Amino acid sequence: AQPLIGFLERRQGLLTNTSVKLTANWAAIAGIRYDLVANTFDQTRFGLGYIDDCFTASVSYVTDYTFSGNVTTNHTIMLQMSLRTLGTVGGGFGVQ
Repeated sequence: AQPLIGFLERRQGLLTNTSVKLTANWAAIAGIRYDLVANTFDQTRFGLGYIDDCFTASVSYVTDYTFSGNVTTNHTIMLQMSLRTLGTVGGGFGVQ
């Protein structure tokens, strides 16, 4: 359980991610999460990433079917950028 972030019951699941290299620097990204308690897939994600010697960036579209127990599906666009020697910054916003 994680009551401080709104999850009052223990969660158990499997998360898998994969990427397919499109060119030397570009990759397609996809993932899915399976809820072991509810016996259903509860999140999907797909996106595009760029990687070179000192910089990485990715944008992903995430669909979360059960976030915080909401009946409605949450859709989020996530952006992450990283300078390999300095650190990572990222953020996201919901879409309707």
